[in-house]
Parts: sequence; structure tokens; C-alpha cells
Amino acid sequence: MTANFFLKIPYSFLLLLVSLSSCGNRDHQSNNTVTNQVLDTLYTMKVIGSDNDGWSYQIYKSGKLYINQSIIPAIGGRQKFHSEDDARNVAELVIRKLSDGEGLPTVFIKELDSLKIVYQ
Repeated sequence: MTANFFLKIPYSFLLLLVSLSSCGNRDHQSNNTVTNQVLDTLYTMKVIGSDNDGWSYQIYKSGKLYINQSIIPAIGGRQKFHSEDDARNVAELVIRKLSDGEGLPTVFIKELDSLKIVYQ
């Protein structure tokens, strides 16, 4: 293939290919699971942790760390998420709020309850 071939591919298509290549990617490092997920073109997330140590999430804006949420928001104490799904569901909620233009969003206990997030 020539260099001209790559110049003819729309930039947005290349971004889509790069985004899709990381969707659902799992890396196993030192007994921690990291799950990357692309939710829209601006925000991505990683769910990090293990069943032994608890779970947390990170949200990236345009590839740069934007939110590092190591504990369950909205509740007292410093509890980590009990499951990968709990962390992912709250991260997805936060990204929906960010995508809707809420700035740094607030998570409420009623939202945790509606998502069936386990906490004490």
C-alpha cells in the first residue's frame, strides 16, 4: 500500500477503528482486571480491581485521566465497589451525565439504589 492510500481514509474512520480496537479489551496484571470501554467519542472508562481488593473506575476525557473514582460515591466511608459490574454501571452513569453536559456530575444514593449497587 502506498502512503496516498492512508491519506484517502477519513480521519473519523481511523478514530473509530482505534476506538473499537480497545473496546472490551482486558489486561491481566498482578491479579487486577482492567476493562477498557469506549462509551462515546469523548469519554472512555477503565474498571480496575479484583474480587479480593474491590473495584474502582477511571474515566478519561479525550484520552486523559479525568476522574479517578477509587470508592463508591455518595455514601459515607471509603468502600470500594463489590463487583466489576457495580463499578462499570456507576461509571456508565457518570459518563452519561458528562455527555449530557453536566460538568463534574454528582451521583446520588437513589441512583446507586436504582442501579442495585451493593454498599453498606
